[in-house]
Amino acid sequence: MFGFLKKKKKNISCETETDKNKITIDRFQKYLNLVNNNRLGYDPVQCAKIFIEIIVEHLNYDEALQAIEKEHDAQDNSLIEEIYSKIESYLLLNRKTIYMEKVPMKIGINKLPILLNPWNGERILYNFIGINDDNVFDGVLFSSNIQNHYLYPMNIIVCKGANHSQLSARYQNKGETVINEIKNFTSLYDKVKFDGANYIKVEDNAIIEMEYDENILFYSGMIFELGRYLLGGNYSNSDILGSYLNLWR
Repeated sequence: MFGFLKKKKKNISCETETDKNKITIDRFQKYLNLVNNNRLGYDPVQCAKIFIEIIVEHLNYDEALQAIEKEHDAQDNSLIEEIYSKIESYLLLNRKTIYMEKVPMKIGINKLPILLNPWNGERILYNFIGINDDNVFDGVLFSSNIQNHYLYPMNIIVCKGANHSQLSARYQNKGETVINEIKNFTSLYDKVKFDGANYIKVEDNAIIEMEYDENILFYSGMIFELGRYLLGGNYSNSDILGSYLNLWR
């Protein structure tokens, strides 16, 4: 899924890649400029948190529309967690994970951004109709069907199960869900940065080549770098992490 060092090609395709990188870097910088230099002087941590929420909702409905329009050719939003894990493995880092399979943590369905993978158009339709005021989503009762991983410090949940039902529940803004695992990715931040086009090793500026959908790769990096503001600002979702943070210190 990823190589070691990415070497630039010496032909016309290199120019195309350079132009493409410039566009994504410009997009990336627009987020950071607003976080750092918004005219009203809003706190960067608050801005980063809001942008993460917007990106997650965009990705959810973007994939949902792709699933309807393209059937089996939709992007897979859940790959964002895989990207972080792949980089950890490449750098030989040990991630800290807390498993809560026996007693999952209960939260409101819109308490946190939940990155979903609504891959089937028919299931999207079925759940949007079937989950309603008379049939409110109950993730606690059906917790065995749900796989939600909370990623720190990005402050998002990545769904690995119950994608379509949770998409509908979030739209209805009713119901509760559960978190099965808490994953701490803070060890990445001293080793890696994202520049808008590539993940780069801090120690030698070598590019970590990753073969993923460009859209997924870009937004994984955007969420990653916005998470850096949350980490640097000592932001922690106390409702979610609570005493778990002490276990990582």
